[in-house]
Amino acid sequence: MSLPKHNPLLRVLYMSLVLFMFAFMMAVIRMYWPDDSQVSEYHDYSAYENSLEASQPNGAVGIGNESLSDAQNTQNNKLPKVLTKTTSNEPELFRRPRFTVTGIERRLNLAVNMQAQLEGLWTDFYNLDTQQYLPGLSRSNKVYLVYKSYDHDTQTIEVLIGYQYAMQKLSGQVKSVELLKGKYIKRDSVLATWDDPQDLALKYQLDYEVYEVDEYFNISSQRAFLSINNGAY
Repeated sequence: MSLPKHNPLLRVLYMSLVLFMFAFMMAVIRMYWPDDSQVSEYHDYSAYENSLEASQPNGAVGIGNESLSDAQNTQNNKLPKVLTKTTSNEPELFRRPRFTVTGIERRLNLAVNMQAQLEGLWTDFYNLDTQQYLPGLSRSNKVYLVYKSYDHDTQTIEVLIGYQYAMQKLSGQVKSVELLKGKYIKRDSVLATWDDPQDLALKYQLDYEVYEVDEYFNISSQRAFLSINNGAY
């Protein structure tokens, strides 16, 4: 007994229907798939910070000398005067986690030589007895500089320099600040970006810089993360 022959026309029609259904399903999936292409995701933000991708030169930068002046020179020019800007182009955003920075805090006067004030802050932090005030923490190769509580009327700002470290009971010598989870833009310097925000809708509330340092506080890289008005999520 011979098997029945297949109709070639039916086979072609069947394959065409299968391909059409596959293309239709892919179009539906792409239509409803969430588009997160505007946000760069960093699940392991520590590994991201370890990459030396900042704009600073590879040479060591000392504290309290001309090299530190080169590292901070973008922060010593003009002062932020305009507090609001409209945004025309969407900047590239980076998701940053919530974490706590603990160290020493000073209120700095933006109308006075910021270079000298920042150098003094770095020197005080370098001389901080971490075993006494930050128990259980060895010196880290990442130092955070947090800018907060900007006062436009007095042209002053609170700056906290410290390590990523959280503790429940703090002594009078150190303070903590919690950096909020959210979307930030990445630049080289907080104050330089404040001075020239271009079209960025900056908050001017809680921004920070991350420095890679060696045991002598020689700086090898610097990055700044700034919050914008539509950055919370």
